[in-house]
Amino acid sequence: MNYELIMLKSLKQIKRAADGLKKRIRIKAESSYCTLNVKGGTIGQIEEIAVLIEKRNEYEEICQVVVGALKSLPRSYCVLLRKVYFNNVPCCKIAEKYNTSRSTVYRRVFQAREAFKDALLNGGYDERWFMENYGKLGFVRQNYILTVPKSQADREFGSV
Repeated sequence: MNYELIMLKSLKQIKRAADGLKKRIRIKAESSYCTLNVKGGTIGQIEEIAVLIEKRNEYEEICQVVVGALKSLPRSYCVLLRKVYFNNVPCCKIAEKYNTSRSTVYRRVFQAREAFKDALLNGGYDERWFMENYGKLGFVRQNYILTVPKSQADREFGSV
């Protein structure tokens, strides 16, 4: 499935979602507090906040996993993966900057991704863990569909 690729490509989305959930939790808690003082509040409001916190924690966990795996890599691999997947710098631009061929850059990206995947596996974060914990999230489906043929995505997730 190339789950490591999906994790790399999705990190920005995950981080934005976690930050958005933090804001929603704060707003919900403030309105719940106001309602509690005026009308007595409801257990439903507390349950809504708990659901938001749980979702935020899931997003923050995957961010920590990705960042931890990146930090364990040699600096050159970490920098390359950040440029390609977070800053969206095309491999041809990287090749120009370092006066090397595109095939060399592609090979280095592949090596860096393999090292990243090894770091994930060494931490106990395999594809099964990823799919069980995050397979249902929209960003996983969205990025998975972009990396495989539509027929394969339909088999994995049902008709998307």
